[in-house]
Amino acid sequence: MDGTAIKRIEELAIDANRILIDGEVYARDDYTPVKPYLYATLRMSTLKSLADFIAQNPQNLDFENAIIVIDPDFTVRLMGDIIPQTLDRSVYAEVKAYPSKGFEFGNRYDLESFIVALKTKFVHAADWEEVFNVARKVQIEDGVEIDDNGMSQRVTIKKGISAASLSKETIKTDYTLAPNRIFTECEQPASVFFLRLSGNKEMGISISLHETDGGDWRKTAAQNIKKYLVENGIELPIYL
Repeated sequence: MDGTAIKRIEELAIDANRILIDGEVYARDDYTPVKPYLYATLRMSTLKSLADFIAQNPQNLDFENAIIVIDPDFTVRLMGDIIPQTLDRSVYAEVKAYPSKGFEFGNRYDLESFIVALKTKFVHAADWEEVFNVARKVQIEDGVEIDDNGMSQRVTIKKGISAASLSKETIKTDYTLAPNRIFTECEQPASVFFLRLSGNKEMGISISLHETDGGDWRKTAAQNIKKYLVENGIELPIYL
């Protein structure tokens, strides 16, 4: 190896025991290839834990070229610099939400189960109270008849034995709700849902909610996660 080549190798030295040649890392003493060092990924369950980990950096990690990636399933990954040999990145830490079972959209709930799910699986905001009142009114009365024209549903509530005592309400079908679908630390994305009532006095009443936005809420959800990270002091690039 001539002097120029040796000098070039010296210039590309990346630390006391490693050199970089044509994008590959070799041991300085015998020029054997060095496998990239991969960090053991730290698993977390809250975004606050990730923010604290980055702020404190207890492992003295190099964050100079680190990035944060929000996956389609909303897993958040803290990734290191690109490894030359693999063109990949070490995953320093990841946050995966493990929520309780969410609301089953499209499935029919009996009235009691629907109210319990509405109280425990949704943020009490937007049209939540309207939907709750619809379910509550239907539940407490003796009987219900439903006239459905596809755009709205006229509900006749029988308040007693006398057929002369009937109350008719037209219930809208579209409601804006915010189910718990991402990390509870973040603002939950709201979207419009289609509400359907079905059944009769003999069979009982059931209620279902149907998604209407084709999954567009996912874009808002990712933005809400990014907003939380930024507001909690994370200055690394964040990719959705």
